[in-house]
Amino acid sequence: MALVKLPVRGVEVRALRDHGGGAVSSAVFDEARVPAEAVLLRGLAAEQALARVGLRAAVHQASLLAGITAVALTAVVARIRSRRQFGQALVKHQGPRLRAAGLLARLDAVRWAVGDAAKNLDEDRLTPGEAAGLIALTAETALDVTRDAVHLHGASGLVRDGLVAGCYRRAAWEALRCGRPAHLWDTASRMP
Repeated sequence: MALVKLPVRGVEVRALRDHGGGAVSSAVFDEARVPAEAVLLRGLAAEQALARVGLRAAVHQASLLAGITAVALTAVVARIRSRRQFGQALVKHQGPRLRAAGLLARLDAVRWAVGDAAKNLDEDRLTPGEAAGLIALTAETALDVTRDAVHLHGASGLVRDGLVAGCYRRAAWEALRCGRPAHLWDTASRMP
């Protein structure tokens, strides 16, 4: 692992497409000479540092997915409280109320999982398998909950510029950023 000041001859920085996660670039080293003092870590120490960066990224991604889910559910709860059907607020009807309660329970479970993972990361106890499972759980939950949020929100939930539809589109992108949930579950089951 090396720290290189840019611009440097032989290093090309290529901006990657930003899908809302922030500006990201890749660096291509083409016959670049890296001075010995720029090398920060070698061997096992470099591998461990990179693994820690990966674990931190997993917790960050999980918290982002939980946040997207929370925004969509907050909008849905406000909508079913204000919308009237058959002479009373939609929230008074058992179907939408129970469905929203189930989605809120799933969000709470994800929040607890993200909080526990962040604590374990701070205490150097988070394993790669746990991180993969965390991403799989939050990705599946974000996809399921935002999809149901669009339905609960009603026709206005489908409006392209609407908050709930935007949460659904963002969740669909972010949920796959670290891999398909099925693959992550498989990874989590095989790793410690």
